[in-house]
Formats: sequence, structure tokens, C-alpha cells
Amino acid sequence: MEKELTIAARKSIEKKVLEERDGTKDPNAYCKEFRRECYQDKLDKEADREAKCKENSMFKEYHELQEEHKPRPIPIYGPDGRIR
Repeated sequence: MEKELTIAARKSIEKKVLEERDGTKDPNAYCKEFRRECYQDKLDKEADREAKCKENSMFKEYHELQEEHKPRPIPIYGPDGRIR
């Protein structure tokens, strides 16, 4: 077990050294911003896919009816009684 871990650690270190030497290392390869961007892309693709499914569905009228009958947000009133 220890030999396997030692071998894996050496390979990882060798890989990092080779990347630095060859100039292929990207310090921003897997950062918060990249993960956030990937997640946003995933959400966009899912929304597009869902919209296409609804558009091409044989229950298109049913989905439109559901959208019409969705509850509207409750209006928020200001101190003077007008809706904000």
C-alpha cells in the first residue's frame, strides 16, 4: 500500500516538473472562476434543453396553460400604501 502511494506521489511530482519545464502549466487551469463559469454553462444548456423540450412537446398547450396559471408574486407595499 505504501509503495503504491509513493509511486503515485512521484508520478504526480514528475508530471508537475515536466509541465513547468515545457511551459504547459496553466496556473488558472482549475480555479473558482473556471468552475463557476462551467456551472453557469451547464445551467444555460439545461435551460435551453428544457425550452426546446417544451417547444417541441405534444403537450405544448398544457405547458402554456400552466405558465398562465402560475401564482404571481405578492406585491410589496411601501409605508405610504403604494405598491413598490
